[in-house]
Amino acid sequence: MEEQRASRADAQAASPVASNGTRGRPAPVRFEATEEESRRIQALAGSTSGSVRLADPPAVLRADGAERDLQSVLAAFRGRSVFDGGLLREIAAAAELLPWVREVRRVSWAHREGQVCVAFDVVPRVPAAAVLWGGERRLVDIAGALLPAVSYHEEAVADIPWVQGVAVPPPAPGSAWGDPGLRAALDVLDVYARRGFAERRPEMRPVSVLVSLAPERGIARPVADPEVRLSLACGKQLLMTARGGVGRLSIDEQLHHVEDILADPPRWHRIERYADLRFRHTVPAQ
Repeated sequence: MEEQRASRADAQAASPVASNGTRGRPAPVRFEATEEESRRIQALAGSTSGSVRLADPPAVLRADGAERDLQSVLAAFRGRSVFDGGLLREIAAAAELLPWVREVRRVSWAHREGQVCVAFDVVPRVPAAAVLWGGERRLVDIAGALLPAVSYHEEAVADIPWVQGVAVPPPAPGSAWGDPGLRAALDVLDVYARRGFAERRPEMRPVSVLVSLAPERGIARPVADPEVRLSLACGKQLLMTARGGVGRLSIDEQLHHVEDILADPPRWHRIERYADLRFRHTVPAQ
């Protein structure tokens, strides 16, 4: 009997779960069980004392708080049977409403020590920057979603870049912060991180980002193309734009110039304050 239950749990775990509407809804998983076993599992499924397991939480996430949040999600399903083919999809959809959750890949169950253990395979949102707003640091992920600071270890996010100059008020936790300046800053930080500058040279770690939509030389800058001033640990700044266009370089082109400058130490040392990378003619000369 124990082996039969384990095999059914494995089959349930292998069933895909719809996420954010991007994948098709799977057919309900149906089980055949004895009447005695059905009563036992239904009773266990209705118990809020069952355990929750979060698969491979990242170090930045407070796993204990995350598991409490998931327990709260399960509490709404008290009394439901694990034989309900749509139950796991409903649990996954409810879990994806938690502001620190980016995606629920799978929800599964198994018997452990007389209880039903529900396992969550969750992709959490990871803080990418801290927006200064109202005198406080508001964490956001690389997609710009506002994150609850209580869900993350404070020491793990102490060194993420600060973003200043955001004009749009913050949204509800878990929602995207619809500020064009913040979007531009995150786009630059994303490409910058993937280039691995800070890993190769710690003095190139981004400390803060200042975004500005103010007119320049009497010409109003388009809202879709704010100025992004990236301050580095070495004290220098990179003046960038997140949008390519007529006369402007793309983020990749701008950072390619940074690679060229770093490969020429005298050229890098000649930069005292900042390097304007937005236009081809403003890139520091060789």
